[in-house]
Amino acid sequence: MVNVWLVKSGSNIVMRSFGREKSVKEILDEVVTDQGKRTMSHLVFFGRALEENVKLFEVGDIKDSHTLHVVVRCNKDINSKPQLDNKKLLECREKFRFLKASKSDRDMMMEKLLQDDFIKDLLIEFPVLKHDQEALIISKDYLLSYSFIMNKQKNAERFLHDHPILVHVIHYWLRDVLLPARMPYSISNSSLTEIPPPEQDGFLPVITQEMLREAMAQATRNMSTGNTNQEVASSSAVSQNSTPFHDAPASSSPLYAKEVVQLVEFGFTDREQNRQILEETHGNVEQALELLIALRESMMDFKETPNN
Repeated sequence: MVNVWLVKSGSNIVMRSFGREKSVKEILDEVVTDQGKRTMSHLVFFGRALEENVKLFEVGDIKDSHTLHVVVRCNKDINSKPQLDNKKLLECREKFRFLKASKSDRDMMMEKLLQDDFIKDLLIEFPVLKHDQEALIISKDYLLSYSFIMNKQKNAERFLHDHPILVHVIHYWLRDVLLPARMPYSISNSSLTEIPPPEQDGFLPVITQEMLREAMAQATRNMSTGNTNQEVASSSAVSQNSTPFHDAPASSSPLYAKEVVQLVEFGFTDREQNRQILEETHGNVEQALELLIALRESMMDFKETPNN
């Protein structure tokens, strides 16, 4: 025997039991008595609408005690899926980058996902999530959600196309994450890629010590706290006695290896430059991001300045 649920208006739920020898049509005829709704009714098992001429025992996944749902849809295909929203996907990635660099905000978000009513609220907001078990499991786990949203491998992107509701759900529970207006996290992926790398058009400006000091001064002005300003100013003073950037040899040193990878994930792919910036900021990724953006702006200004 299997259980068949029909949710009527309000909280009125009708539950019936049927043997697996019954066909889908026979079950729908018995459960849905309104002829107007009968033509728009479907028997759904794990998000899949079953053909009416199929008997339940012919569906290999359906076993005794399993639960099926009767869904009434008006002028819509029960098997239709929401489209993958690329804008929401990019916004999710942007917010996950911010959370990765902000432990306090990340901890608050993870606590939110552990609240007792979190899943209940999600299912109210996204009823279709009940029929996508994989998306449901992922969307209530912070680390899994992060992995599937941030992973740009083909298999991960294919999964998001197959389960587009996942992006909508994660975007929904990230809605309260506010990106600081002047932080680099508020710069979208597209805006970063819109800035052409300095090596384009055969031009490679040298990153001089003066440019580095100017970038640090700019970063200092962008910092919001006095302590951060002091740290950057201190690192600027140290940089005046350090070896010029363009003379620094390539290094495979494991120093700040984790932080270098974080900067690469933000779109700054020159690992050696990242490492040297991190040395100037004593491993502070947030300050390094400010410096790299300021450096990139400096290099663009340098490229646009005509030669004397």
